[in-house]
Formats: sequence, C-alpha cells, structure tokens
Amino acid sequence: MKVYPQYIENQACCCGHKNTSNLVRCPEDCSPSEGGTGNIPSNPGGHIGQHIREHIHIHDGIADHIHVSEQPEKAGSESVRMVGQGRYSGQDRFADIEIRVDHELGIVSGDIFRTDRQDRTWVTSFRTQPGEILEAGRRLDIVVVDRHSESGHGQLLFSQDASVLRVTLTLDAQLDSLPFRREFGFYLEKTGDAFRRLGIEVELEHGVAPVSHVDFNGVEYTFEDVMKNAGFDVESVGRTNVLPLPPKDGWSEKSLETVMHDLAQSDTSRPNFDLRMLCISYMNRKNVLGVMFDIDGEMQRQGFAVCQSALKNRKDIPDDRRAVKTLQTAVHEAGHALNLAHRFEREVGRADSLSPMNYDWKYRGGGQIDAFWRDFQFKFDKDELAFMRHGSFRDVVPGGAAFHSVRYWADGNGGYSPYVPQAPLHGWDLKLHAPIHNVMHFGQPVTVGLELTNMTGRPQAVPSFLLDQKAGFVQFLIEREGSGQHQHFHPITHRCYDLGAPNDDQTLLPGGAPLTDNANLTFGTSGFPFAEPGNYRIRAVLSIYRRDQNNDVFEQVTLSNAIRLRVSMPQTRDEERDAFNLLQPHIGQYFAFGGLQRLQTAEDTLLEIAERRDRTKSGVVRDPIAAHIHRCAGFNAGRMYLRHINGEFLRQEADQARAKSHFDRLDAESLKCVDEITRQATMTHINAAS
Repeated sequence: MKVYPQYIENQACCCGHKNTSNLVRCPEDCSPSEGGTGNIPSNPGGHIGQHIREHIHIHDGIADHIHVSEQPEKAGSESVRMVGQGRYSGQDRFADIEIRVDHELGIVSGDIFRTDRQDRTWVTSFRTQPGEILEAGRRLDIVVVDRHSESGHGQLLFSQDASVLRVTLTLDAQLDSLPFRREFGFYLEKTGDAFRRLGIEVELEHGVAPVSHVDFNGVEYTFEDVMKNAGFDVESVGRTNVLPLPPKDGWSEKSLETVMHDLAQSDTSRPNFDLRMLCISYMNRKNVLGVMFDIDGEMQRQGFAVCQSALKNRKDIPDDRRAVKTLQTAVHEAGHALNLAHRFEREVGRADSLSPMNYDWKYRGGGQIDAFWRDFQFKFDKDELAFMRHGSFRDVVPGGAAFHSVRYWADGNGGYSPYVPQAPLHGWDLKLHAPIHNVMHFGQPVTVGLELTNMTGRPQAVPSFLLDQKAGFVQFLIEREGSGQHQHFHPITHRCYDLGAPNDDQTLLPGGAPLTDNANLTFGTSGFPFAEPGNYRIRAVLSIYRRDQNNDVFEQVTLSNAIRLRVSMPQTRDEERDAFNLLQPHIGQYFAFGGLQRLQTAEDTLLEIAERRDRTKSGVVRDPIAAHIHRCAGFNAGRMYLRHINGEFLRQEADQARAKSHFDRLDAESLKCVDEITRQATMTHINAAS
C-alpha cells in the first residue's frame, strides 16, 4: 500500500525533477534502476514510496500531514470505466487498507489498519450508501467510523490502471489519526472476488461427520458455497481434532466452552475472521440445534457448535430434510458469529424471511414449515448481506462488538416491517420474581425468576424452552432509575432450538401450574448491567405466536411486572477491594456459567473473598456474595469436564465430595440472595447431590 501526498509543492523527485503534477510522480520516464517509473507502481519500494518516506509525517502509524489539493482530480477517459468487483488491498510498513467493491448492492466499503512491527490494529471503516454507480472518476459520499466510536462523513474517488486501483479519501471530520479536510490516498491491487475471508477451524466428536453437502430442491449446497454467495472466501485453518464421546446426558455448555477454548489454534485474544466449528452429537438439553458463545475477550462470537444428532430420531421430519436443517444450522450459527440476529425477533420484524437466520417453525409466525422449505434457497436477506460484506470491521468481525449490539436491520434496508402483526398477549400472566432480599451488596450477582401462567380458559401447548433466557424469546429490559435509558440484556451463550416433536411441548392448563425458569443477569455480552450503585427496574418481554379462528397467525407480546432492586455503595475498604475483583470480566464469566473449571484463578479469588466476608461460626454462610460463590463452586465441582492439555484429552470427573463441601455452607436462609424459583431449584439440586 502507498499513501500518496497530493501537490507536494516545490519538492524534487529522487532524480532532481521538480514535482508539478497532481501525483507524486517523476515527470520523466525514469527507469526502475533510477528509482522511479512513469506508471503507478505496484511494488512498495519504488519511486512513490521514496517520496512518501521523505515528504509525509507519520503519527501513530497513519499519515498525519498530507498537503491537500484544492482541485478535484480529472477523471479523463477513466470516468466511464466500471471498477471491478471484489476485494482490493495493499500495505506498507505503517498501515494497510482493504477495500470492497460490490456491484450487486452498489456499495463500496473499506477498513484501514495501523501496522507496527507485527501488530495490526483496526483504525477506521468507511462505506458508501447502497445503490451507487461504481465508476472510476466518480466521487462517492461515505460515512466513516473509527475505533473510538467517533463518526463522520467524507468522499471517496476511484481511478484504475490495469490491475492497480488508486483510491483517494477526503474526511470532513478528524477521526483517530487520519488526516481530515485533505486528500490522501492508496494504491491497491485486487486480492480476490470475495469481499472478506473467513477461516473455519473444524473439530469433530468421535463418530460425527463434518457438515456435508446436500442436494435440495434440485440444487447442491455446501457450507463453503453458501458463505461464498454471501461474499466470503472460506478457507480451512488449523488441523481437525477428534473429540471423545460426551457424557451420557450430552454436552453441557460449560464443558463445550472449555474444550473449544482449549482446542483453539488461532488467536482468540483479538478480533479476526477465524471461527471454530464444533460438530457434536447432542447437548444435555433437548432440541438444541446449535450454540454460539459470546464471551468478551475470549470467545466473543469466535466459536459455535452444531448438534448433528438432535434430529436423528425425529419421525415428524422427512428424511431428506434432516441434512438440510443441519447445514442450515451451521450457516445460521456462523451468521450469529458474524453478528447476525434472528429474523423473527421483535426488533428485526422479518418473520416472513427465507434467510438462514430464520427458523422454519417461526416462519410467518409459525405453522408454515412446509412453505418455508418449499421456497428456501440458503440466501441471506439484502440487509444481512450489506452488513456482513460492508459493516465496519469491529461490528462484523468475531471478537469485535458484542452480539446483537448493531441494529443493521434498521439502517436504511431492513427496518421494522413485520409480516406477522403484533398484538397484546391476552390471557397469559408473565411474572418476574426479584431476589428475596432485593437490597444488593455492591458486586453481588443477580438472578431473577420467571413464571408464565395460562389464564386463557383453555389448554395451551407451549415449547418447554419458551422462558429460557438463552433462547431469545424473552428479553430483559434493565433501567437504572434516573438515567432515562434502558438496556437489553444479552447472555454470553446463545442456544438455537428446534420446535421439537409435538409431544415435546408442555401443556399449560388454565389456572394450573405455571411454566417456570430462571435467568442470571449478572454478566452479559455488554458486561455488568448493575455496575453502579442505585435503584434498578427490570421487566421481561415475551413474544409467542398463536392462531385465531380464521387460522391467521399473530405474534403476541406480553410484558411482565416491573421489579426493583437497590445496589448499595461499598461500605468499607475491604468491600471496595472486593468490588474491584467482583467486577472483573473473568469473574463475571464464572458467575454467568455458574462456575467454570478452566477459570481456576477466578474461583480461587472468589473463595478468598467468601472466607473473608463470612463471619458466622456455624459453617453456614449468611453473606449473600459468599453464598453465591459457594453455590457456583458447588455446581462447578459437580460437573465433568473434558480438557485438552499438552496435545491430549483428559476427562476430569466430577468431584462430588468437594461439591458437597460447598453446598454444606448453604441453607434456605443463605439462598435468600436469589429469587424464590432459583432458590427452590438450587435446594432441589443440593438435596439430590447429598
């Protein structure tokens, strides 16, 4: 890549010629041996490169001072030339750039990175609005965002000579270390027809085949082909490891996350377009087809699992559809890893979509499974394509922005346009349970209970996973009173369910026992939602579907009651010190998983905190934070984990004696730090383990 200054006045080229043209180019046809060329060079050590090194300053690795041309560049005969579609890139010792030219959507986008030795840091991204005519010599308006979330506008100008693309940028605002109100540019070469690369590292459970090609509706599809049509050049990275068989009841997310972390061969500590796909048999929850992890700083959208045996014995699914659903699940989970949301969600409002990001059983509000597969073609919607191809590097790249944090569907292409109308969900009571002691110590974990009761007067069948916070049908709105804003809580693990056979549903009788579940709101994709002292208000939103007497489908929404919590200020120096540790991301991750074996340092830190805070002599804790710590440590000790250490798989069996030692510190009074539903479930688990 070359950054070229425009009109560097009164400067001589390396041959002694004065520069009078608008490009830094020797006016004579200097031979390469003389250090120059009359054409745009493609090698970084040529004549223009020498001018760059001599005549521009570098600040933080990016061009800081470039003399500006007040006159637009004349396009000449190039103005009628279409710029070739694909990906262009280039670099020098200070920076590199990637530009994507997309004639299908009429969009140009790009990313600029700072390079320092072997380090590469994203600086800014830019893109045009959809529908532009992408001709050389045509100035295009762009929007720009930098790594500090500052945004601005500018202009982009192409010119092209054979395989070399010259791009000139002018920014209207000062963003990061880039020049503004001055032209600066780059020389790039085409590196491929795809818009972005995507590396896939595959791990296979013993006896489970990789996701294979399928013949569907007369067309052959593979994972690579589907993602290629979406704009990605898919390549295999790393070696394939074979995992041992799971426990009898299936993989737990805790064990799966641990082995995925252990097996990662590419760097998970920084954003990059490398994903880990685990092909496994089944999870320890029924009807889970896929799981995606979104853990800040480690597996944030960098890994997912596809459950291949979940559909194996389903007699209600045609034989030829099982393989298609498995391939759709792999594409679907990869879409989540690239920050795509479900199409049927309330915020997105595209229940009519045939995108891989929809569910067949949620299509048009439900009951339209055959219609979905009749028209399904493994094609993403246009707003999804525009985002994956041209969204800013941070928003799309695995390891970048948190899942569901970018509203690309409302950015001029998708918008809120639901096929299925929304209506209040009458006859259902959604109740939210607060922690029994709702005045919280600073840094204390937060759980809430959910209860759905049928008040319709007739039996109703609902999916058993309807209230699972990781399934996406329930949203939690958290507002710190006085802020005037609420945040949507998103957990760090996301489960994608199939509806399951009809007998998998749970029938709720009118006035009968409710459907219950609990939710851990301690730590999510955006960090700790209760990280400041004050009063908080929490509500849950549930959306389900039903049919009316005319067989029309409506998506219906109900709100829970609002519950209030108070988070206290730290009262002592020790509590201040505890708060510093309790609000560390790895501690939040430990609490969110209910303990995690590979986070042994986090558990050691927490157990030290628990022992210091617990001043009772009976052995049963009364401090709420200590109670949460022993609860998670007991769950953690009672699980089996599969580890991959020094090239070998080790099965670490559950330590029931250690689990009991933690559970013995808890009783019904200790567990008033959680809500009633979580307390009852925890006591049931403790009694079963005794």
